[in-house]
Order: sequence, then structure tokens, then C-alpha cells
Amino acid sequence: MSGGVAARLVGSWRLLSLRAIAPDGSVLEPQGPDPQGVLTYTAAGRMHVDIQRRDRPPGPADLLLASDEEARTAFV
Repeated sequence: MSGGVAARLVGSWRLLSLRAIAPDGSVLEPQGPDPQGVLTYTAAGRMHVDIQRRDRPPGPADLLLASDEEARTAFV
């Protein structure tokens, strides 16, 4: 990654809000009113994002042994 703006973005960034504006002008909050998340850019040009509802229940201890409902909840 060369200098300039890209170099200044390297690091991790905390999500402050997540809102979408629908065609009718209404505001949607797909991860709830207080989502949590992190966006990371590396110097090698890679990016990772993690966003979830703050009130999301913890996932199962072993996803391979989870019920269908537990597995669905872990990823939705």
C-alpha cells in the first residue's frame, strides 16, 4: 500500500452507527439502534469487518453440536 489516504486508513476503526436510508426516506437500523463492530485495514491492502447487534446472545460452545436454531441464531 502506497502513502497518502490509504496509508492513513491502516488500523482498526470502531463502528459508531449503522443506518440505511430506504427509497421512501425512512431510516433502517439493520443491526439495531446500538450495533457494535470493527473495521480493520492492513498495510498489505487487506480489509476485515465485524458487525453485530449489541444484544446478540452468545453462540453455542461447539457449533458442530449446535441445534439448527442455535446455529441459525449464531449467524443471523
